Amino acid sequence: MTIIHVSLPSGYSGETRSRLRAALHSAVTSSVPTATEPTIHVREDVSTPDDDAVGLVRDFLGAMERRALDEARALTAREFRMVFPGGVEFHDLDALVNWARTRYRYVRKCFSGFDTIRLADHQVVYCRGTLTGEWPDGTAFRDVRFVDRFTIRQGRLLEQEVWNDLEAAAADSGGTG
Repeated sequence: MTIIHVSLPSGYSGETRSRLRAALHSAVTSSVPTATEPTIHVREDVSTPDDDAVGLVRDFLGAMERRALDEARALTAREFRMVFPGGVEFHDLDALVNWARTRYRYVRKCFSGFDTIRLADHQVVYCRGTLTGEWPDGTAFRDVRFVDRFTIRQGRLLEQEVWNDLEAAAADSGGTG
């Protein structure tokens, strides 16, 4: 008896899974002499290293948005570094929050996508989307573009680099960003 187990990450259509089963069936029956039909199991929604990396980034950004700094800190490496537009650099989340208070009351991220790159000893995750929030004077802003680049090593965030259009949005709206 021939049994094949296949694990797929989530997101593949039923048609794609059916084509995979048919191709595997054909490959087995044409190359392995057997008296019985092969059994092919396709397991779906398998977590991949890319899913784990995106989840780590989402968890960190969610904790930062809620100002759950201990939760966010637990996801970072000891040498974690953040670099913001203008070359402003932080190693401490409390210092970042204090700096941000002068720029906006709050900010929320709406994600439009994530891209992951696996390298020999680390992963890179790019997340992109738009920012919504309020300037220090209470004026709302929305649809401000952003891209964050995270470096992950050994399941911890090592670096965050931030690019966004907050300065341009502040100038356009009269805000103090």
